[in-house]
Amino acid sequence: MTRGSELAAVVQAASVPVLPGVRELVAEGVVPGGTWTNAEFIAPYVSWSGAVDEEMKAILADAQTSGGLLIAVEKNRYEHLMRELEARGVEAHVVGSLVTGAPGTISVEGG
Repeated sequence: MTRGSELAAVVQAASVPVLPGVRELVAEGVVPGGTWTNAEFIAPYVSWSGAVDEEMKAILADAQTSGGLLIAVEKNRYEHLMRELEARGVEAHVVGSLVTGAPGTISVEGG
């Protein structure tokens, strides 16, 4: 998404919804092997704030998640999109934004 739009992204880790119990499982080492492959693949493109702990890094690189559920919309369309999703019973969360920067890069802030 970022490379194609020639923008960078900022992700607020604390805004990403995480299922109950996931942090505890990650802390116990219950992590799919593909997660580490994902983490290696994204390493050149992602910068992590010091506030993002190792568990959250693993959660965000999890091989079981569906990045295909990410939507980007212009700021002036945000409220309309959120109303439409809510009207359809779709839970949505704002987790970041696209910004001017090195295309294809992601800065992850907060933890």
